[in-house]
Amino acid sequence: MAAAHIPMALQELVPDLIASIYEAALEPVRWHSVLQKLGTTLRSPASLIWANDFAQKTVDMDGGFGSFGASCGFGAAELASFALHYCQCNVWLQDPSLHSPGSVVNSSQLFPDQRLTSTEWFGDWLQPQGLFYSCAAVVENQQERSFNVTMVRPRAAGAYEPQELQLMQQLMPHLQTAFAIHRRLYKSQALVHASLAVLEDLPLGVLLVDEHARHAACQ
Repeated sequence: MAAAHIPMALQELVPDLIASIYEAALEPVRWHSVLQKLGTTLRSPASLIWANDFAQKTVDMDGGFGSFGASCGFGAAELASFALHYCQCNVWLQDPSLHSPGSVVNSSQLFPDQRLTSTEWFGDWLQPQGLFYSCAAVVENQQERSFNVTMVRPRAAGAYEPQELQLMQQLMPHLQTAFAIHRRLYKSQALVHASLAVLEDLPLGVLLVDEHARHAACQ
């Protein structure tokens, strides 16, 4: 994507967005707040953190990282219908090669706007929600599975402008780092829970000590 000048009004919001992203990496419930801030900044009433499997044509609303998924502005019924059916007719997902890791893509690049209104994807899912344009930060794409932060807005708001896409691109390395932090923390927590479960199932008492042989906990 060609570089674009980000207006000062948008640039001033970047530090707060970056801080919110790292806070969410440590406390996943905060991703909803990140989406709210991005939605306000990019005039996007609906947004989603999700994973798409190009091979299976399925979606994962928790991003594949455990309790990680977040959405803003979508109803539960709309998210359910997207996962069950409409992800399979989403014309913005037709070409996996356009969803390269670290890229920011907009719907106008992925499918012609003039043809969108004749699709089931628009007529049955986007239009009832008053949505038309989208942009997505493809944070990762591994083994035909992409992990995305997607913003969606009405036709009246216009297509995403170069400076808006550039702002998302500026946030990209921070999103990638935050996703990696979350993954490591999630794996560590899973290991801790598994270890504690083993201890709890032991038929004898266990004394845990630290490196100084001080008592830490007991079973």
